[in-house]
Amino acid sequence: MAGPFRVVGRAAELATAHRSLLADGPGRLLIAGPAGIGKTALLGEIASAAIAEGFRVRSCRPTAAEYDLPFAGLYDLLGSDVEDVSAELSPPLRRALRVALLREDLPRDGQDVLAVNLAVLEALEALLHHHRLLLTIDDVQWLDMPSRRALTFALRRLADRPISTAFVVRGTTEAALELLFDRAVVVELGPLSSAEIEEVVRPHVGFVLPPLRADALHRMSGGIPYLAVEIARTARGLPADVTELLVPARFRLVLEARLAPLSLACRRVLLGAALLSRPQIPTLDRLSGPQPLAEAFEAGVLQSVDGAIRFDHPLLAATVREQATPAQHRQIHAELARLAVDPVERARHLGLAATGRDSGVADEIEAAAHHARASAAIATAAELMRQALTITPHDAVRDRVRRAALAADWYSTVGEVQAAQHCLEPLLKELPPGPERARCLQALEWTLGQEIQRGLALIDEALSQPNKERELTAELLLQKAGVLRCIGDLIGAHAEASAAGAVAAAIPDGQLVARSVTARAEIDLFLGRARQGPLDWGLDALVPVHPDSNYADPGRLRAWAASWADDNATAADILASLIDQAHQAGDLYSEGGLSLHAAEVALRQGRLREATDLAAQGYRLQSDGLNDQFPLYVQAHIAACSGDAIAALQMANDGLRMAAQSGDAIFTAQNLLVLAFVKLSTDDHAAASRYANELDKLLRRMRWGHPGTYRWHADAVEAHLGAGLLDAATSVTSSLWAQADRLRLRGSQAVASRCQGLVNAYTGDTKRALEDLTQSLSLVDGLDIPFERGRTLLALGVTRRRARQKAAARTALEEARNIFFAIGFPLWVERADRELTRAGGGVGEGELTSGERAVAELAAAGATNQEIAGRLFLSPRTVETVLTRVYRKIGVKSRTQLSRQLR
Repeated sequence: MAGPFRVVGRAAELATAHRSLLADGPGRLLIAGPAGIGKTALLGEIASAAIAEGFRVRSCRPTAAEYDLPFAGLYDLLGSDVEDVSAELSPPLRRALRVALLREDLPRDGQDVLAVNLAVLEALEALLHHHRLLLTIDDVQWLDMPSRRALTFALRRLADRPISTAFVVRGTTEAALELLFDRAVVVELGPLSSAEIEEVVRPHVGFVLPPLRADALHRMSGGIPYLAVEIARTARGLPADVTELLVPARFRLVLEARLAPLSLACRRVLLGAALLSRPQIPTLDRLSGPQPLAEAFEAGVLQSVDGAIRFDHPLLAATVREQATPAQHRQIHAELARLAVDPVERARHLGLAATGRDSGVADEIEAAAHHARASAAIATAAELMRQALTITPHDAVRDRVRRAALAADWYSTVGEVQAAQHCLEPLLKELPPGPERARCLQALEWTLGQEIQRGLALIDEALSQPNKERELTAELLLQKAGVLRCIGDLIGAHAEASAAGAVAAAIPDGQLVARSVTARAEIDLFLGRARQGPLDWGLDALVPVHPDSNYADPGRLRAWAASWADDNATAADILASLIDQAHQAGDLYSEGGLSLHAAEVALRQGRLREATDLAAQGYRLQSDGLNDQFPLYVQAHIAACSGDAIAALQMANDGLRMAAQSGDAIFTAQNLLVLAFVKLSTDDHAAASRYANELDKLLRRMRWGHPGTYRWHADAVEAHLGAGLLDAATSVTSSLWAQADRLRLRGSQAVASRCQGLVNAYTGDTKRALEDLTQSLSLVDGLDIPFERGRTLLALGVTRRRARQKAAARTALEEARNIFFAIGFPLWVERADRELTRAGGGVGEGELTSGERAVAELAAAGATNQEIAGRLFLSPRTVETVLTRVYRKIGVKSRTQLSRQLR
């Protein structure tokens, strides 16, 4: 792919390009947009797609320095082909082309322009003999005039031939449209979103940007990817919680020159505009009077849109801020605080104008922070509380600890973990033993996320502090229960939650008692300890363990219980509601975690595209590049199901490494599950068996008692049997039966029955195996777990074939194959295909299955992989896999050939 960036966030533009250029007829595409917006990257992606479709692609990338060099562009486009096509040209035209491309000397009577034009025309026709042709020109505005005239002459006369053109232009499109005639499709590239900019920048800086840094980067770059990468590189050495980014040196000189002619009064009003979150004309008038503001408008530095003020480019605002001294910043902030009406805006400027510690100002800022938090402006609230902390007098220890803890909690909520920790760690260094140190330690542990071992050490130190209030002790015990659960000590976690309840009951504190009940209910769910009946986990009247966290809402537990009992529709509805609540509340961290759980549920339902989108959202909101074992597990599982075994193995191994480093047993188990599943899906039974055995030992140590959580048993049984380990397979099957029957989980019973059938088939007891598999199929009917149904049908078909029930075997195998195809699990489609061939029901050489034909017909009609995926409810990767198989079967290399073959 050409250009410095991956193509991000341009799905609609790519779809338009594919429709315009890759259909049977000639296509004309013009890509327009400002510098750095990603035009070159998009053109490179289009060229790569055309090559994959069997096009010949010839490219040219002129520059301003080449504009006066005759035929420079033509040399790029045809220079490598001149020897091949010369033989097909008449001698005068061959000589004219070779002279134009500096292969021969200029004749004495000069160059014949018509001969050159005709030579280019015939050369392009020669290139079309065996391939369709795509010409791409980047920065077409710099194409030299002789090349432009020759191409215009030739392309007008080849208007009905299979030659397509894709040009990139910066600025006006008129000249390019003249070359493309009036049939061009124009694609205007606009700015990328904040999430897309973060995705573009991440590979260039080597880490995941915190949300506030990503938002600041988006504002400064105006959504232009090239500029965002430059700014991000400049900011690489800044602490992660610094959002006031620097202007790259290569742009600063130009911007400073633009500001240099302005008066001091004008620069003062510009600084005011740059320091306001929403600059308005009345405020700036009151700050400096109308004349300096008019000067800024006249110079084009400021613009007015519906009464609001904005800079001509965000980098101008950043340059104005950088040029001003700290004293000038404080002076303007003080004046803006005096002019502000909104209490939050006033408090922000008061804090930034402060030169020392002032308890009265700190109190006012804290009040504004609570006001912002109540309005769900959590990032603003966190920043205000940090300002209040900064100017709180040193001797006001309780105020400092409270403000640090609140700022840290709110920063964590919006994903700014490092900013949260920076609020607490300096304070912790100076606090003596006692209750305030305990509170500071408690708040720091909340910010750690998946850093399990460090969190446990902080909680133990907090519990050891003297003179703590009993409420704080109960809260610390609840936090310890959560940490112990993560490291896999479920029994210890239950004991700590019970101890917290006992302390809370003695106070008495009903809210803390209720939170203890919630914590115990969650651990009971993991242990498989039902309350009254098999599916009664006592979840209906629970309260959040952490009142301010949407992730801690007991609805999450209810969603888990539903999904693990195979009521995935209910689980999906609950999680969708919680995700919406978290989004509305600005609770980004919770939104990310809940999105990942929703992705797991969607995967169980066979909704691969939805799972992919949810997992991407969760990764973006939760990833920090250090403790990503949760989002990596979910993405690895989706990749494994999509058939991308290499990506799945890499992500699961990375997740496993991160989980081991932090002592996270839960996601050690999840990533082991994915590794076993990938190896099973690729028929590496020995490796799958080893991973499954490791997972089995871990879950037994944890005493995990709910079989619906980790769906690993079936993978383990198939892997053990494939590796010849009958005893291991029998042991896993017995364990699953015991848990499934005790809890009366129908889906788990269905899987256990299938496992038993596989064991019986392995030992040669075909009759009992068929009975077990038929029972499994009956149990799975009506449950929202299509993959499990497909696996049961696959096992049933194989067993029937071995029992010489060929017709019945083919029926089961075809249904299994259709399920795997419908949910987009290509490796399992191939498994079913192999078994169908063995059962005498495979497709012949060159014959397409119904699923393959559906994909092929849409592709032949001009649909992109993304569009086919949407129409058939598949993933784009599955579509790509199916098309590769279709091409191989019927002996074609492109969609054009496919269309002709199908016709």
